[in-house]
Amino acid sequence: MRLGIALSALALIVTACAEPSSGAAGTTTSLAVTAPAAASSSSTTTVTATAPPPSTPAADLAAPPEPIPLGVYRYATTGAETIDVLGGERHDYPDATTIAVTNEGCGRVLRWDVVAQRYEIWGICDGDDNPEFGAQAVQYHEFFGQKTPEPVDCDRTVPLVLAEPVTQSCSLADRVWNPTWTPEGERNLTINGVAVATLVWSMVVDDTDDFPERIDATWWFRSDGLPVRIEWDKWSVSENPLGGTVRYEEQFVIELLDNAPIR
Repeated sequence: MRLGIALSALALIVTACAEPSSGAAGTTTSLAVTAPAAASSSSTTTVTATAPPPSTPAADLAAPPEPIPLGVYRYATTGAETIDVLGGERHDYPDATTIAVTNEGCGRVLRWDVVAQRYEIWGICDGDDNPEFGAQAVQYHEFFGQKTPEPVDCDRTVPLVLAEPVTQSCSLADRVWNPTWTPEGERNLTINGVAVATLVWSMVVDDTDDFPERIDATWWFRSDGLPVRIEWDKWSVSENPLGGTVRYEEQFVIELLDNAPIR
């Protein structure tokens, strides 16, 4: 999140998903990015990024999965985002948020709606044998009424199999943004009383230029690519057009409440 790059409403059309990294041609769909629907606010929450239950073998990850079933999934949520400019502004995240899964582009498009001022869009592409985390995304932030959709455009997808680390070469809005994904193993998480096999990936962004940024995140993906749990810790420093800098911070944990969509 760099507030200096966009201080007025932007109209963006972004590609929802890119071609799989295997090189096979994929169909893409343009997705119109609009401000999210209003969401209810909540009382202040505290992020508790505690480790999930101990791992157990996840044997059912071996079979090629079907695509994520379409629908809306609910997630238990803790977290907040803040900026320190103009006296500061804070958005506390509600106890539950949703990810809507639609059939677009190279496979599935996932939209995480948090609060009226915050959402994200990711793609999960159909790979040859396993899903792949898409090469395009959108990060949306709104502070002091300024709507800022930030498109992410990367050179490759991330195959969601336990292999070697993957570094994407990306642009986030108008700047370089290069996340490194590292496989951490297989783990079962218990979701609503059911053991769910997941592939665990860490994602790190370490930008040390004049306006640094650091992200430490861990993603637990179901075999079809649906995020089951995400732990996220981010800070960044941006140029303030009025002088000085702006510091942005975001911490959150989300975890799937039920394997089936609520609608």
